[in-house]
Amino acid sequence: MRPFALASSLALWAAAALCAAEGAMSAPELLPGDAAVVLRVPRVPQARAALFGSDLGRFWSDPDVQLFVKPAWDAALAHYAAARKQNPALPALDDLAAALGGELAVAVRLAENPAAPPAVSAVLGVADAQAAARALAPLLKGQPLEEGKLVRLSGQDAGPAFVFKKGLLLFSSSAQDLDGMTARLGGAGDGALSTAPDWAKAHKLLGEAGRLELYAEIAPLVRLALARADAEDRPQLETAIHKLGLDGVKTVLVQIGGRGAGLSLDAAILWDAPKDSLVGRLLAPAPIPAGALKSVPARATCVSAGRLDAPGLLAAIRGALDEEKGKDFEAALGRAKETLGFDIEKELLPLLDEVWVSYDVGTREMFNLWSGITFTVGVKDAA
Repeated sequence: MRPFALASSLALWAAAALCAAEGAMSAPELLPGDAAVVLRVPRVPQARAALFGSDLGRFWSDPDVQLFVKPAWDAALAHYAAARKQNPALPALDDLAAALGGELAVAVRLAENPAAPPAVSAVLGVADAQAAARALAPLLKGQPLEEGKLVRLSGQDAGPAFVFKKGLLLFSSSAQDLDGMTARLGGAGDGALSTAPDWAKAHKLLGEAGRLELYAEIAPLVRLALARADAEDRPQLETAIHKLGLDGVKTVLVQIGGRGAGLSLDAAILWDAPKDSLVGRLLAPAPIPAGALKSVPARATCVSAGRLDAPGLLAAIRGALDEEKGKDFEAALGRAKETLGFDIEKELLPLLDEVWVSYDVGTREMFNLWSGITFTVGVKDAA
C-alpha cells in the first residue's frame, strides 16, 4: 500500500473511532426541520439483529420459505451486478453493508414550486471508513475519502454532493440543505428536524425505542397532491379530502420495534379533523379499557385492539360519497341484508360495543401463520 493511501486509511479509521467514542449527533439533529417524509433506522446493527432474531426473521430463514424467496433474491443480486457493470458508480453491496454500522436516515423536503423535484438528504453512520471509501471509490474518481471534504456529484455548485465528517456521511441533492446539515454538525445553525414541534410531540408520545420509523407531515403532501391534480379534477379531490377529514391529519409517526421474539408496531397520529369525518370516526381519542384484553390467551402471537363507532362510520362514509357511489353503497347494504336475513345497520351495529379486540394463536408453520385469528367485540346488552 502506498504511504499516502495508508495515511488516509489511518486518518479515516481514527476519525470514525473518535466519533464513536464521543457520540455522534443524531440524524434528527442534522436533517432539515421542514422535511415532509423521513425514514430512519436509529441503529442499523441492532435493527438487523432484532429483525432476524424475531419470529418473522426465523420465518424468513425457514428452508421452505427460502425455496420461494431465494431465486427472486438471487435474481435481484444478478440484476444489481449487471447494473454495476453499466454504471460503475454503484457501490458493492458487501462494502456498503460493512460501512453502515450506525444510524441511517433519509429525508425528503418538498419544494415550494409543486413542479420542482423534492430535495433528498441522508445521514449515514459509518462503522468502517475504509469500506465506505471502497464503496464510494467510483464517485471519488481516484481521490481518497477525506475528512470534511465536499464531494460534488455533478458539475453544478447547487447540485447533489456529500461530505464525510465526524464518522457521518452527509448527502443532499440540495446544496442549501447540505450546508445547513454541515453547519449543525459543527455546532452552528438552527432549523433541525429535532426542533420541529410536531416531530418532538410525536416522539414524546412514542419515545425513541423504534428500530425503524417512518415520519410524515401530511399537510404538505396533501397540498402537493392538490397542486399536481388536473384542474378539472381538483375541486372534487379537495372536497373528498375534506369529507374524509384528511386535511385535519397533521403528522404520522410509525415505529417498528423489537420485543423479545416479536416485533411491535406503534403509531402516533397528530390530527385536528372534524369528529364527524371518516378520520374523526376512526381516530376517536378514547382509551381502550384494560379489561378488553382479558379474553386474549397467553399463547397469542399477535394482538390488536381498537375503538370504532360503526354507525357513525357508516354515516361518515355516506357523507364522503358522491350521489352515484352513494347509490352503489346502499345497494351493497341491501344485498347484504338479503343474504344474511337481517339489517346490519339497524339490527346489528346498534347492539355492539365500540371496543374490539383481535388476536392470533396460529401455528408457525408455512402458509399457516394466520390460521388462528379470533375477532371479538363486546355487546351493549347481552340479553
